[in-house]
Amino acid sequence: MNPPAIDIIVPVWNRPEETRHCLANLAEHTPNARFILLDNASERETEILLQEFAEALGDRALLFRNDKIEEFVALVNKGLARSEAPVLALVKNTTLVGKRWLEPMLELVSRRPDAGLMVPRLVAKGVGIPFGRKVSTSPPIEITHADFAAVLILKRLHDRVGGFDEGLDGALWCLKDYSRRAWKEGFVTVSVPGAAVFHEEEIPLSSQIRREERVRESVATYVRRWGRDLSYCLDMPADIDPDGMRQEFETLLGSARLGHHFTVIAHAKTYGKIVRAGYDLLHENIVVERLPLFFASGAATRLLARLRKDSSDIRMIKHAGELFFCQERS
Repeated sequence: MNPPAIDIIVPVWNRPEETRHCLANLAEHTPNARFILLDNASERETEILLQEFAEALGDRALLFRNDKIEEFVALVNKGLARSEAPVLALVKNTTLVGKRWLEPMLELVSRRPDAGLMVPRLVAKGVGIPFGRKVSTSPPIEITHADFAAVLILKRLHDRVGGFDEGLDGALWCLKDYSRRAWKEGFVTVSVPGAAVFHEEEIPLSSQIRREERVRESVATYVRRWGRDLSYCLDMPADIDPDGMRQEFETLLGSARLGHHFTVIAHAKTYGKIVRAGYDLLHENIVVERLPLFFASGAATRLLARLRKDSSDIRMIKHAGELFFCQERS
C-alpha cells in the first residue's frame, strides 16, 4: 500500500459509546484517511469495538494495543512515530467531527507552508450549536498552542521537532512547549475556522494532588526553557504612517509567537486602519482596543484600570521597539 495522504491517530481508553461515534464520523467525513488506533489497555467492550472497526477498514487501519495503561502523551507519541503520511491528524475518541471538518485546514496548508499545527473550530459539547451545521467564516488566526482534542500536524514538522514532551502535564504546558519548539523551527500554530468540531474532556487518570503537582513542575520547566510570558500595553499613535504601523505589528507578532500578550490601544481613525490592514487578526495574543471618537481620554483611563486589575504586572510601552527580548528564532 502506498503511504496515505493523511493519517488519523486516535488514542482510546474505554468510553465505547463515544469511541464508536467518533470513529463512525471520522470514517464518513475523512474517507481517504488511514487510521492509527491506539488502544490504551481498554476494557473488553472497547477492545472488541476497535478490532471490528480495524477489520472493516482493512489496510486503512492499524491497531495497536497496550497491555498496561500508558500516559496519554506517551501514547500519542507512539502513534506519531508510526505515521507515514505528509499530514497527521490527532483526534481524541471523545471528539465528533462533521462534514468538511478537514478541508479548511488542508487548504491553509497549500497557502501557508509555515502552518505546521492547525486546530479546527472546537466547540464544547452541549453548548447548543447544532452538530454539523454551524460554520464559521472568520479568517484563520495564529494561536499560542494547539489542542489535543483535534489537531493537524505536518509530518515534516514532526520529523524536525519530534514528539510531545512526556515529562510535561499532557495538557496546556505540554502544548505550549510544542508550539514554541515548532516556532523555533519556523512553523506557526493556527486556529482555522470552519465546521464546528465538538469535543469533551476525558476523565484524568491520576489524582488531583498529583495533577496539580505535575502542572507546577511543568510551569517551572516551561519557564526555564522559554522564560515567562509577559503582558504589555501599547498606545498606537493617531498619526502613525502605514509603514510605521506595519513595522510595529510585525514586531508585536514576533513577540506574540514567543508567548507574550499585547493590548493595543487605538483611537477611532487608527483602529479603522488597523482593521482594514488585518492587523487585528494576526495573533490571539494581540488584542486591539478601540477608543471612542469623543471622550477618548476618559475611556483610555478606564481601559488601563481594567488591564491593571486583570494583570497587575502589565508593562506600558510607547512603541514596539521598546521590547527587549529576542524576536528571532534561536
